[in-house]
Amino acid sequence: MFDRVGLFDKSLLFGEDTDWYNRANELNVPILRVEAVTLHVRRHDKNMTHGKTLVELNMIRVVKMSIDRQRTAAPPAA
Repeated sequence: MFDRVGLFDKSLLFGEDTDWYNRANELNVPILRVEAVTLHVRRHDKNMTHGKTLVELNMIRVVKMSIDRQRTAAPPAA
């Protein structure tokens, strides 16, 4: 899968997993969604994401990266 989608973007401190998922989705990689709890995350005030805004978590940057890829791949409007 990584040979098709690529590796995680090392320039992203946060959001690298979301960026990878977006790239896989844009390439129409089949994604299986499991309807079960598969991970429990412990949240506390020492988490590196605690108190971060969406900007600090790179969510807006990751969305923009996806939009930029889609614009680059789209044929020019007639």
